Amino acid sequence: MIFSYNWLQSYFTEKLPTPEKLAEVLTMHSFENEYIEKKGSDYILSIDVLPDRAGDCFSHNGIAKEISVLLNKKIIYPKIKTKETLKDSIPVKIENSDDCLRYTALIIKNVKIEESPKWLKEKLEVCGINSINNIVDITNYVMLETGQPLHVFDDDKISGGIIIRRAKKGEKISLLGGKEYVLDENILIIADEEAPLAIAGIKGGKKAEITNETKNIVLESANFNHKLISTTARRLNIRTDASLRFEQKIDPNLTSYAIDRAASLIDLPSSTKIDVYKKKLKPWNIKINIDEINKTLGIDIPQKEVERILKSLGFVVKENMVVEVPTYRQDITIPENITEEVGRIYGYDKIPLTLPHFSEPAKMNDDIFWQNKTKDIMKELGYSEVYGYSFIGDQEKEDFNLTVREINNPVSSYYKYLRPTIIPQLINFTKENLKYFDKVKIFELG
Repeated sequence: MIFSYNWLQSYFTEKLPTPEKLAEVLTMHSFENEYIEKKGSDYILSIDVLPDRAGDCFSHNGIAKEISVLLNKKIIYPKIKTKETLKDSIPVKIENSDDCLRYTALIIKNVKIEESPKWLKEKLEVCGINSINNIVDITNYVMLETGQPLHVFDDDKISGGIIIRRAKKGEKISLLGGKEYVLDENILIIADEEAPLAIAGIKGGKKAEITNETKNIVLESANFNHKLISTTARRLNIRTDASLRFEQKIDPNLTSYAIDRAASLIDLPSSTKIDVYKKKLKPWNIKINIDEINKTLGIDIPQKEVERILKSLGFVVKENMVVEVPTYRQDITIPENITEEVGRIYGYDKIPLTLPHFSEPAKMNDDIFWQNKTKDIMKELGYSEVYGYSFIGDQEKEDFNLTVREINNPVSSYYKYLRPTIIPQLINFTKENLKYFDKVKIFELG
């Protein structure tokens, strides 16, 4: 994932370390940096964000938060100004809240589609995104900033309301770019009362595409089932910046923040927000034990330092070391996850280099030792080891006049007695081998 060094610097009043030093800090505590490349007056850092952290760190906000914690620098997030002056609304229906946990929309009237300002185009270009127009560029900018993908529809091209539903088998959609896809009931779509408008979380359709003539828009910020989006993207072989993020677990509480951020960047003549959020995701608690954390890490970190680290990461430390996990950290589900967080922020390089303690190796049993010794001697004398069955039949019993113990459930009538001696089978082995060799030297341990 590509991040702009200058963009990250904008979160702090204090000067950040050089791109090389910053990459080194992130590598030691958070994520490896694949490469650094100069782009004009900026630098790009290609940071390998791990899949379990994609939900909160596929964004400049997320990486800036990591930097704030690691360098103990105060972070300043962009200010958000919102205003709702429009009373008009649009019906929004989610057919299954397991498919779409939250759907937030902003209706904006009398917008002006035009070229983006220079600063916006430059921000997108550094991160590898081409400028399209001011509205689309703002949605892409907010996605890069917050990690929440947005989409925009032409409100005048929507018939009735918006429905988040599964596609019908055989239903078709022409996506942006012109390619048509045949859908089925395993694919989640955004639709109006007539037809599909977009493949949810992946790509928009041409039906409600915005153009230079667009006057009224619906700005979408939603939270979709990540497994469903991942499966659909693979099946249709469509990978977009949006699907890359929706395939991870994104915080559903981010949708409203992201749409407000976009609204603050758009000159809003008049707007109103719709928010459908039935099953709200709330923070959860995990009980931790300082002694267990230190035992696992092999060092002694004071409780106050553990609390400081957790608070800096956005956790709330309650009484009796109960930790409240924020909803943007859906990767934290068990105490061991918190131990890992404490360890990486404290610094694995601070853990002393000590060899693990091993108990004295067990001594070999005397019987096994002499068995192995005997085998080695016999083999050196030219004997071959053989393995006979532990059972014999009536023939061996009579030939050698043996006193034997009969088995209750023999596998065969030829092997229904436990052998009391190895001699009968050694003799049989010898007879068989003399058919092929002039001299036979065999042995068996028994």
